[in-house]
Amino acid sequence: MFDVMPDLRPLRIACLLLVSLKSGLVCAAGHQDPASLLLGEYTNRAQVDALPDGFSQEPARTGAWLDFQAAGFHRLANTALEGEVVYLQWHSADETISRQRLWVFRPVDDETVEMDFYAFREAEAWADLHTDGQRQAELNTEALVSYPAGCTVTFRRVPDGWAGLLNPETCSIVTQQSKRDMTLEAWIVITADEVWYRERGQFPDGQFAFVVPGEGHYEFRKP
Repeated sequence: MFDVMPDLRPLRIACLLLVSLKSGLVCAAGHQDPASLLLGEYTNRAQVDALPDGFSQEPARTGAWLDFQAAGFHRLANTALEGEVVYLQWHSADETISRQRLWVFRPVDDETVEMDFYAFREAEAWADLHTDGQRQAELNTEALVSYPAGCTVTFRRVPDGWAGLLNPETCSIVTQQSKRDMTLEAWIVITADEVWYRERGQFPDGQFAFVVPGEGHYEFRKP
């Protein structure tokens, strides 16, 4: 159990408010699809620089923390996957790769887009995938770890962009190490120059397997 329970309410409320707003208020940036709006290089440098003295920047399973991340989102045009495929690669402050995922977007209607995400079975083999067309062509579902039905992120059009939610009431997986059931929850907000991101995994007994970041949410901005 976390020593200090992270306060998820501000981001939850922000996402719910954004999702509930009517499409008539959407401004120019919101007319782009979420995959197109997402593309680019971001960091949360401003967020980290604003942390109070002594605030932990070391990721941990418990307690409050927020670390530096540089996040790149790159469209892959040469894969066997259906939909708009975006390769996500994040780097920590020491420039090591901290996260690699595929986000695959599929439009539902003018106001709604669904997104499935995939991990890599051998992540190191696919590092810098966005720079290598040959490896993109070789990529197939056997190289990926998919998530169960119910783990689709639903994005809805909002002012300035899109807000997405991964619903823990429908998304449940079995952890690879402990073989325990775990629900997943995530919030993602995409605008023309920012991405807000937060996720957590929770066991049936209420304990958290992880909360990323440990305090608040990542606020990525384009340079």
